[in-house]
Amino acid sequence: MLSNLVAQIRGTIQKHRMLTSRDRVLAGVSGGADSVCLALVLKELGLDVAVAHVNHGLRGAESDTDEEFTKELAGTLGVPFLG
Repeated sequence: MLSNLVAQIRGTIQKHRMLTSRDRVLAGVSGGADSVCLALVLKELGLDVAVAHVNHGLRGAESDTDEEFTKELAGTLGVPFLG
């Protein structure tokens, strides 16, 4: 059963014909709450998703921590990681 949020997102995607079940989606994930939510929702919708992260190194060790977190998230979700 989908959460209300995910059901609303699915409805919006269908209404505007944004994606089909055959599409592959590359989600840019920074490690912040909004992009992590995006990855979780796309996965819950059953879409073919991969997670991408770009470490610009602007925040030193914090940037590396975000990259590692994002890589682990992709592993937990069982989706490809591109870093």
